[in-house]
Amino acid sequence: MAKTGIFREEPKRSTSRRRLTIVILLAVVVVGAMGLELTCRALYYQRHAGEPIAIVKAVKSLLRDDSHDVIEPPAAGRWFLTSTREDAEDLTEEQRREIIRLNSIGYLPGSQPPLDARNVTVNERDFAFDGLNLVVSGHASEAILVDMNGRELHKWQCDKNRAFPDLGEELRTNHQYTCWRRAHLMPNGDMLAIFGGLGIVKLDKDSNVIWSKRNNAHHDVHVASDGRIYLLGRAAHVNKRYHDSEPVLEDYLVVLDPDGRELERFSLFDALADSPFAAHMRRGHKSGDIFHTNTIELIEGPVPEDSSLRSGTVLISIRELDLLCAVDTQQKQVYWAEAGLWHRQHQSTLLPDGRIMLFDNKGVDRQSRVLEFNPVTRRVDWMYGDEQHPFFSPTCGSAQRLPNGNTLITESDPGRAFEVTPDQKIVWEYVSPYRAGEEEEFVATLFEIVRIPRQYTTAWLSQTGDMIQLTAATKCIADPIEHEHTDAADPVVVPASSHAEGHTRIDASDAAGDVIHSITLATPAL
Repeated sequence: MAKTGIFREEPKRSTSRRRLTIVILLAVVVVGAMGLELTCRALYYQRHAGEPIAIVKAVKSLLRDDSHDVIEPPAAGRWFLTSTREDAEDLTEEQRREIIRLNSIGYLPGSQPPLDARNVTVNERDFAFDGLNLVVSGHASEAILVDMNGRELHKWQCDKNRAFPDLGEELRTNHQYTCWRRAHLMPNGDMLAIFGGLGIVKLDKDSNVIWSKRNNAHHDVHVASDGRIYLLGRAAHVNKRYHDSEPVLEDYLVVLDPDGRELERFSLFDALADSPFAAHMRRGHKSGDIFHTNTIELIEGPVPEDSSLRSGTVLISIRELDLLCAVDTQQKQVYWAEAGLWHRQHQSTLLPDGRIMLFDNKGVDRQSRVLEFNPVTRRVDWMYGDEQHPFFSPTCGSAQRLPNGNTLITESDPGRAFEVTPDQKIVWEYVSPYRAGEEEEFVATLFEIVRIPRQYTTAWLSQTGDMIQLTAATKCIADPIEHEHTDAADPVVVPASSHAEGHTRIDASDAAGDVIHSITLATPAL
């Protein structure tokens, strides 16, 4: 007997049943048409992905007053509607904070920061993990490295047309793929960047293209200790193992060598369908984006003896199934899976103690949470996100465990990132400065902020044009012969102020213009 897909074609019905079905459908269409204008006005598009997103705040506003005009987001990039400036006028600070709290509850756009907040708004140096911050945002095809005070130290930029010069005319001129979905900084300053659904590009520290691949890479990239690059790929087609006729978007695990050559590719659909955990697929869509895999991480190094996971395998997050999976890349099969503790999750990562941390987008009461759970006992051992600590990002989101035990959380849609201690105190906060609209009512999606130890950049982060960064990296660019005092925790960017034969003297000033640091460097011979 011929095999059929997980979702089979429905058997043909009798003529009378078909007529009754048609009548019911027509009635539904008529009723639906009455609200069509309202619904259309409450939607805007993720321009780079072409997927509609409902703006609940706009729906509520339209229900109250149908005379309001729809506010359109910028065509390029990925933007999220925040409160308008009119909403924020004449409010006390207490009222603003209460609005922030209320906006984090239920199915609302998220914890809206006060509109005047920009860049780094909290920095408690005694408690925050000191490092540099790699910012990946929906405003442009770029990544920015900033210090703990939000000062820009370096930037990588490359649009889709420079990354992929062979794009057809339609792709070259439309507003899709106009921002990076994910970026990975290499120790030498090279950058890997994902154009979600289009491909991957590798740049040097000066943003020159080293190589690029149009392989439909999306969402995430992981670089192993041996230099191999792990990606998520996808293809839209009819997969009869899943459905007899409906097209699906099928995800793949892809491995590249450091030079971008493809070493391996296999279907994550097959890896799950051929495993003991195939029943989870019944909960998915019958067509379309059936998995929406959004995270990939190679498990390296030792794991606890009682762990269900194995070194050398891959941990993935499948959003549409609310599922975490571990995949054996040799067997090309899922050997562990877990669901039920989260909803529409992102950024699953295995911690050194064997626990798994993830960003739970739509957890309890439709609020976001960051969970740390034990995969053996299924017990949640740590959590951030409740009525006392609300935040919400319906899509995207990220969490990074820092060396000092703190957790850096990216609340993507409202454009905010914050670092919390184990006892849930916020010790660092960043609010996206990238706004759009006549009243700056749109904020760029903050896909991720990654905290990078300072020593990771010391080999290359030394000079940008005629500007020198006085950070720990400064010590690597020349041999100082005169060194008065320095504060590496508070780097400043200053021009070279005076020159003598064989030496350059640099004076660093604070915002008031007072010299707070002087250093004389030996000038290398040209």
